[in-house]
Amino acid sequence: MAFQDIRKSLRMRLSPADIGFILAAIAFIVALLALDIYLARTLSGGEWLYLRWSGARAFLSEHIEPYGSVVAQRTQALAYGGRAAFLNEYPYALNDPFYIVLLYTPLALFSDFVIARGIWMLLSQAALIGIVLLSLNLSEWKPPFWLLGILIGFGLFSYLSISALLSASPTIFLTLIYLAILFALRSFSDELAGALLFLVAYQWEVSLLFFLFVLVFVVMNRRWQVFVGFGVALI
Repeated sequence: MAFQDIRKSLRMRLSPADIGFILAAIAFIVALLALDIYLARTLSGGEWLYLRWSGARAFLSEHIEPYGSVVAQRTQALAYGGRAAFLNEYPYALNDPFYIVLLYTPLALFSDFVIARGIWMLLSQAALIGIVLLSLNLSEWKPPFWLLGILIGFGLFSYLSISALLSASPTIFLTLIYLAILFALRSFSDELAGALLFLVAYQWEVSLLFFLFVLVFVVMNRRWQVFVGFGVALI
């Protein structure tokens, strides 16, 4: 009875236009996923995702060491056309903390890397749109609709975005998290900001200045709950 009541209430709240919009959105997402899977199958690349995906699968399915040479050799074969890396080339050895590797386990459930890469591309495209919208929100600027479309298009199809999509680099998601940290600080969600800082702390070498900026801001404004959130996430 309760389930029937929920269905009746949804029918009463959703107009035919709303239902049509939802169905169109679902169809668009499915079509975009199919396109991403096709591109993942056609275009070379994806080595950064393959490194983490292979490491997660090594732990989940194969029960082998994700930080061993097997994962590195597989990734080198993908990145360098079937051969091992030379001494002067990047070895693609997995060095992410284990909690980061675990974040890739949903994708590691797919035995076909092409499907996993297609899903990653879809999520990355959504993250790029999120980056544009969050940047506009933080700048407190509301551009006209036509300009918003241009900005989103530029965010999706700029050189750096395409490069990150093809190599399946985590850069897109790291950028989104950095902006989310600033948004959380502005919203006084200090514990959330601290937890997000912990999530990206493993990439300290590329975000040291950002961490120093946040640290100075926290100390000067006595926002100690940021450290609480960081410590809770650490535990």
